[in-house]
Amino acid sequence: MYELLPPDIAQQIPPLYAQEKRRDPIAYVKFVAPGLQMAWFVTEFDHKDRDTCFGYAVDGDEGEFTYFSLSTIQSRGPATSIEILDENWQPISRTDFGRLPFVKRDVSFTPRPLSQARAEFERQWSQADKAQGSAPLISEDGE
Repeated sequence: MYELLPPDIAQQIPPLYAQEKRRDPIAYVKFVAPGLQMAWFVTEFDHKDRDTCFGYAVDGDEGEFTYFSLSTIQSRGPATSIEILDENWQPISRTDFGRLPFVKRDVSFTPRPLSQARAEFERQWSQADKAQGSAPLISEDGE
């Protein structure tokens, strides 16, 4: 089974409220919805329930600080308007899409100030729109 937030990564994230006084909190993990302009930057984590996160969520041009649940974002189904690809970026039939998580952890992401992480995400999307007219794709290995 695919684990969205492995224990060794989760233990690095500060507990809830630990960064609430920081002007620019550190983002420790980035989750993305491949092919969509959606991301979740985790700044804090509930180590007791191992499901609740706090951080910054981006949906298109909108973003906000919010609590979110790993189980909720992991259970999001793929939108019918996007093509579902396997780990080799080959199309799979729509009857098989349930075997892939819709939201993935960007394994190439390293902790950094949230302002920097947000700027990089916005720049990535802006460059993709100019170069290809489409969204950047992020594989499970971050490439």
